[in-house]
Amino acid sequence: MDLCNHASLPPDHDVDALASPTPRAAPGFYKTRTSVFYATSDGRVYLVGTADEPVCLRLRAELPHDAAAAIDVRDPALHLVADTAENLARPIGLRLRAEVGRDARVIAAAMLQDLLASVGAEIGTLLLDEHPADPERLRDRVGELLEVSRAHGRRLGDQRVNRRGEAPNLPPPKAGTPRTVAPLRHRGDYLGCFTSMHLAGEVLGSVSIRDAHLRGDLWTIARDGLLYVFRCPVGGPQ
Repeated sequence: MDLCNHASLPPDHDVDALASPTPRAAPGFYKTRTSVFYATSDGRVYLVGTADEPVCLRLRAELPHDAAAAIDVRDPALHLVADTAENLARPIGLRLRAEVGRDARVIAAAMLQDLLASVGAEIGTLLLDEHPADPERLRDRVGELLEVSRAHGRRLGDQRVNRRGEAPNLPPPKAGTPRTVAPLRHRGDYLGCFTSMHLAGEVLGSVSIRDAHLRGDLWTIARDGLLYVFRCPVGGPQ
């Protein structure tokens, strides 16, 4: 039985046209009445500006039907996010996303762990009659944790930028560096892979691998159930 029955198509349809994919938008900026979009050279479409949020970077499935090419986009911030969108498709973009994602996960995990520890201690205190509740002190403690977390983010962001600039000039990977993490060797000297943060801490003599990552002394990344550890160069951001 012929499943591709052309006779069933309306006469004003072209079979080849239906089979062909939607053409990619030409690279550049596009505008609708309220938003600005950017199409990258590899065909991805990003929302880069809206009336409520002048600068953003959100991947979209396709351009809106009413988007028109715009050559009058001069806002430096929009050009910056457009450059970022282009870089995300290149090898350095994939590496950058891995680095940013890892730092974000370590920061988020640390924030949650410290918050849980504070919550546990606070609940234990409240269960003792001689310790009255002090909501203001609790709010201050949460505020302190937020400030510490933000400081970690700034420190790791500065370190990431500094290391990224050195990446193109690095020698080939040292013997023993796994292929899966060789592109990340700009983060420092490769120390080895481990099955857990705890084991890595025992072997490397670090009380807390998590805290060493947050300080910028070590840098870690997880791949397929293994933790790979690098020692960051001395003299990085403090």
